[in-house]
Amino acid sequence: MKRIIIKGLLCLALVSTSLSIFQANEVSAAPQLTDKLTIAIVDTGVDLEHADLKKYLVSGTNLVKPKTTPMDDNGHGTNVAGVIVEAVLKNSIARGIAWTPRIMPVKALDNEGTGDEERLGAGISYAVDHGARIVLLSLGLNKFSAYLSGVVEKAEKQGVLLIAASGNEGESVKYPAAYASVLAVGGVKPNLVAEERSNYGIELDVVAPWNVYTTAKGGGYERQEGTSMAAPQVAAACALLWTKYPTMSPAEIRNMIRQTAQDIGPKGWDEHTGYGLLRTDLALVDKPLDDIYESNNQAATAKRLPFGKKSEAALSDKTDTDWYIIDAPYSGSLQMDIVSDSTEAKSIEMTYYKKLTETGTTYKGLATKEVSFQVTKGRNYLRIRSLTASATTIIKYQMYPQLFVNPDSFEDNDRKFKAYVLPARSQMITGTFHQNSDQDWFMLPITEAGTLRLKLSTDTSRIDSVLRIEKTGMKTQIIDQKSDGQTETSLPLEVTPGNYYFLVSNVKDYSFPIIGEYILQIDYDKYYIDPNEPNDRSFQSTGMNSGVTYDGVLDESTDVDWFSFNVEKESLVHLELTNIPHNRTIYLSLQNYVLKTINNSENTADSTKINLDTYLLPGKYYIELKVDESFQNQLYHIKMEASPVLAGFADISKHWAKDSIVKLANLNLINGYGNYRFLPDQTITRAEAVSILNKAFSWKNQSTSTFKDVLATDWYNQAIVNASKENVASGYPDGSFKPNQELNRMEMAALLSRTQGKQSVDTSISSFSDIDKTYWGADILGEMKTKGWILGFKDGSFQPDRLATRAEFAQLLVKIMNY
Repeated sequence: MKRIIIKGLLCLALVSTSLSIFQANEVSAAPQLTDKLTIAIVDTGVDLEHADLKKYLVSGTNLVKPKTTPMDDNGHGTNVAGVIVEAVLKNSIARGIAWTPRIMPVKALDNEGTGDEERLGAGISYAVDHGARIVLLSLGLNKFSAYLSGVVEKAEKQGVLLIAASGNEGESVKYPAAYASVLAVGGVKPNLVAEERSNYGIELDVVAPWNVYTTAKGGGYERQEGTSMAAPQVAAACALLWTKYPTMSPAEIRNMIRQTAQDIGPKGWDEHTGYGLLRTDLALVDKPLDDIYESNNQAATAKRLPFGKKSEAALSDKTDTDWYIIDAPYSGSLQMDIVSDSTEAKSIEMTYYKKLTETGTTYKGLATKEVSFQVTKGRNYLRIRSLTASATTIIKYQMYPQLFVNPDSFEDNDRKFKAYVLPARSQMITGTFHQNSDQDWFMLPITEAGTLRLKLSTDTSRIDSVLRIEKTGMKTQIIDQKSDGQTETSLPLEVTPGNYYFLVSNVKDYSFPIIGEYILQIDYDKYYIDPNEPNDRSFQSTGMNSGVTYDGVLDESTDVDWFSFNVEKESLVHLELTNIPHNRTIYLSLQNYVLKTINNSENTADSTKINLDTYLLPGKYYIELKVDESFQNQLYHIKMEASPVLAGFADISKHWAKDSIVKLANLNLINGYGNYRFLPDQTITRAEAVSILNKAFSWKNQSTSTFKDVLATDWYNQAIVNASKENVASGYPDGSFKPNQELNRMEMAALLSRTQGKQSVDTSISSFSDIDKTYWGADILGEMKTKGWILGFKDGSFQPDRLATRAEFAQLLVKIMNY
């Protein structure tokens, strides 16, 4: 947050594995002569007295306590040094590379493994100035530093290779590993799967074993893990490689490590394993290639090219074409810098394709200038070629693609007077820091009092979010409690009408453009005024009408809201309370005219509503509402519906078949479903229908059922047996009756018609528009229509296959029996 520190990237190992997954299995025929190549370890120092290290140490320095030796008082640097020695000795013996490790301890981190970028830069400079060819940095920070970037670039120009650990948080690759010329190393498990805690991203180069057994401070050994332990394995490989190829440049060494890495992830380079797993054995055997991306002569064989790293390739002649894939995590500007020492460098041209089906944009003269162009989020393509190179010319070139995210849609809002005005509601905003010292102002015009909560999150550890809240007459709030990549959250803020300003920025020291986004979540809940107050006493109760919704709030824990209503006829009263706030419990009490509770309910923890049904006689009734914890940022809704009870049913008073249902109910021919419900529009089953008919016609009980799906213990058994004997209902060819099958309208008509026996009626004028004379039930329907028992629908149809309802059955039964 406040102070930029660098930490050694070390975790305590849980398991032990061998230092290197791959053992060398061949010996070079011609051992190489050694030079005095030195690896500088910029870290916590090294145990200068460790028996297995001191003979490999050369003079170093202590930048933490100048004029003292770089003795390790933490242990991290000693761990790193042991990995280098072990890796060098194992591979040099197997490969016949006669290089004795030379390690320069540069103490830039204190006894807690922390430091600052100034000391880190001084450590790198010391190593470069004192003859180190490789500088190992098993440490990191999330902040880009122009100072460190300059130190790194200077080292590259002086022929020094920098190698750094990517980090152990499962986040973005840390600096200095993320700088363009630094070889970034991640960690891999023994099963060749990237370690989840290993930092990853567009700058990752290779991975190496995460777990090691190495030297410990004090003279012993211990198990350790982390990208800090992976990076020195790569440093050892580079030292051996440079011993074999002493004229190689740092870029060529990097290229050889990338070339010989074993691809263990998606084909080609990827964010989690880079170019693949370090293969020291292959690096010391394989022939260096001018272009590690071949063959990529067609779009179909294009190779992924990472951002932010310098990469080497070559055009072999004028017929050679190099295709690359650019997978942009965000839309933005791609800046491409191509450098070549070839005399024909000016002939290089590059074409950008947003889509392969579209015409690309070509850029020429790349060796003398960098170009920038817009790329879209997702997959893009680049084609690089030379149209004038001779058949024998090889044009080696270096690419350095950099992505700069686009300005967000709220720009230009870098000043308070330019604040982007937001709508006064809850919302989510996605923004970027696309330029140096970028910051974003927003203004929320509050017109009603309420509660405001802000949450600021990011998708990259390179953003350390800072949130500032201002309003005229209010003390400014600055929220910066968390660290890199973590979410900042405000406490609930009581807001009143006025303009609230929010400033979103990166922490002061993180001033450079960031590849990433932040999300500002604004939760604004306005306060509501209860429109029914005062109604805190029964004599102040708000009168209710049936079917009307009333709103309210319980703005104090002691607040009570009273409502009242009158029941004119015996009724089933349904009370519905909805929109109860989450994490609140409302207690509803239904009381009679002397305020005696006759029913009550409350919502459960996972529910935001209450439903309560009560049978009430005529009179006045009261509703009392209480809450366990007050709320004011939303309204509850309460509604009372009184349904008069007719013949014991509360759902038929307004139904078209009301009279028929009441008649049958009074004759005890039909029943409901409990809770005063008849459900008139529900379908009717065969069992229900014959049971009603059995009662209506008082059929004499017959013998036991012969239907295979009707048991003697079934409630409908006797009715089905009787209906069968009366030739009113029959079964199916398979011996079943299917008692729970729903009746359609034709089956209902046929069933009721059979109760009246066979009758002769002229049906020539009584057909329906959808009933043909050849239809099996045409005579039945004609007879019933002639007698006025059935009418059909307004369009003249009968719709025989439509399912019959309980109301239709009751209506037809009443007509047939002439009640």
